[in-house]
Amino acid sequence: MATVKTTADMFARLDDQFGGDHARRSVIQYLSAEVVPLLRGSYSDAVGRALYSTVAEATLLAGWMSYDACHRGLAQRYFLQALRLAQDANDRRLAGSILSAMSHQATFLGRYTEAATLARAALARP
Repeated sequence: MATVKTTADMFARLDDQFGGDHARRSVIQYLSAEVVPLLRGSYSDAVGRALYSTVAEATLLAGWMSYDACHRGLAQRYFLQALRLAQDANDRRLAGSILSAMSHQATFLGRYTEAATLARAALARP
């Protein structure tokens, strides 16, 4: 789990420094090749929730990187995957953050009713 968090943090720094398209393919490859197999393992409830939460954050990063690189449909799919992972982790704070990201994207795309609905859902999460 610490490896996933550290690696995702490194990708986030690359994103901040060079933009979303710079390491986008690398983070997606990392998630596919290294992280997805971890999700198939057996863990205690606490460790499983922590792992899913960490992976949700990394998947949210892949969504933002895809969004920044103008891959809007791909970004939406990563946001949805991140939301599912956060829900599986019972991480309400992170789920609210992901809903906020989804609202941001909907606003950018001119889907204002959807954006408002997502924003309300994000606010409803304590």
